[in-house]
Amino acid sequence: EPEPEPEPEPEPEPEPEPQDPYTRWSQRHFGEEEIAAGTAGVGRDPDGDGISNLLEYALGRDPRKGNQGPPVLSIRHESGESSICFQRSREGAVGVAYALEWSSNLRDWELMRAPVTVAPIDSTREMVTMGYGSSLNGFARLRVSYSSE
Repeated sequence: EPEPEPEPEPEPEPEPEPQDPYTRWSQRHFGEEEIAAGTAGVGRDPDGDGISNLLEYALGRDPRKGNQGPPVLSIRHESGESSICFQRSREGAVGVAYALEWSSNLRDWELMRAPVTVAPIDSTREMVTMGYGSSLNGFARLRVSYSSE
């Protein structure tokens, strides 16, 4: 009488993908040891380009490649109107809030309130433009915040 074949061992369950979008992004860009060491933390800058991991995530940049592409913010002057622009991933960085701020002294910042337009650049990137009129004497910055909820 033939021996019954042994039952095959069950396949190991794949680890579930994290629900948190920033965690998924960091796992695509960093190894387990780097994540455990804190290299993937939102405030870290492993490529030394002055752009934190959170801003790299928000703008769809590679946190391992410094000085890639255009500057984070650019100013355009067209037809007597000025605007501030930045590029980001068309997929969007889930959970990120973007705010353009203005200051005359680099100490006191206020939220810029102006019309915003979003236009595709190509299949993966888009340009966000905030028009602010004919003149703006001072400084501008892009502030991003993140919530996984």
